[in-house]
Amino acid sequence: MKKIIFMLLITILTVLSCGSKTDNTDKKNEMNKKYSDFWVYFKSVEGKAENISKLNPEEQKALLSGLKEKLVKIDYNLDVELSGEKKELFVTSGGIKSSFSSVKNLAESAPKDLGWKVTAFKQRKELPFTLSFDKTFSVNSENIMFKTAEDGEYLNITVFFEGQDVLQDEQKKQVMFEFLDGIIGEYDTETYIGTIDIDSGPDSTFVSAEKFRETVDNFKKKVKRTE
Repeated sequence: MKKIIFMLLITILTVLSCGSKTDNTDKKNEMNKKYSDFWVYFKSVEGKAENISKLNPEEQKALLSGLKEKLVKIDYNLDVELSGEKKELFVTSGGIKSSFSSVKNLAESAPKDLGWKVTAFKQRKELPFTLSFDKTFSVNSENIMFKTAEDGEYLNITVFFEGQDVLQDEQKKQVMFEFLDGIIGEYDTETYIGTIDIDSGPDSTFVSAEKFRETVDNFKKKVKRTE
């Protein structure tokens, strides 16, 4: 009797295991098709993407909306940034860490013959650089300063940038995160930076964007954390 029960348990576990493998395979195939569908669509609008800077605002909006419509079928948080003249495409999740795997998978699934350089995450920019917002406000990376404090596996930071008094709180946050993406990159911002505060007036402990980048790189070597 015990032998019969034991054999039944083995059979049930085998069936469940096979079912799980089938489900995983089906899910993987479904995601691969979504990645493929996105790149097929991208090729269909590649001409517009390459000349995005020459399109009028309505045409740009239509192009980006069409791409976003395909991206949300993969992951709601996915988006892309285009540098048409350089034929570069950056896949981003807007810093949402739970979607980092989707960012990597979509970038890695890009066709080899695409003709575009496809990169996962917003990358560091050459210093110094200038960012503009809402066509009314711009600030250079030379005018932003940082103070850091180690907190275990993270760096807590305080940020100050010139002209911030004219911005609303949400606008300040937008400027701050755009600069962080440009100075240390989207991945490092979400992986190594802990709390972020905005200061209204820096003291002697604040450092430049270039020095802040060096501090982050040294901290990464120290914690030796991979994700």
